Amino acid sequence: MREMAEPSEVALMTAENNEDTRKEVKAMQAVLRATNPESFELLALAAGITPGFLPITKIIDGVQFASKDEAPLLQIADACAFIIRYFLEQRQNVKEFCDVLTANSPKSLAPTEDNFAGSRILTFVDKPDPLI
Repeated sequence: MREMAEPSEVALMTAENNEDTRKEVKAMQAVLRATNPESFELLALAAGITPGFLPITKIIDGVQFASKDEAPLLQIADACAFIIRYFLEQRQNVKEFCDVLTANSPKSLAPTEDNFAGSRILTFVDKPDPLI
């Protein structure tokens, strides 16, 4: 969001509603929203987070938890994660899925210094699909 959204835009985060996810996400969000600027530099360095991205300010409210039948985007996120995982594991028969996910640019999934396993995949989309 820091790179692609307007400065006034904010987001709401939804995560799958299960015990492990709830516990870990809430703990991490508390750490990433902390108000101690000195700790951000150490945390960013340890986690490989680009300097200047902490504290989290663009995600409003707490993380919302929902089941997959309540939040279809969780199903899409799982499908994307599945494709990225299979790509990184160099599994057989994943090329067609990678082509669909990356608009025929599967190399965009390869980890590089500024692209951790597809984190920049949205930069390959020239304009939003009018049907979405």
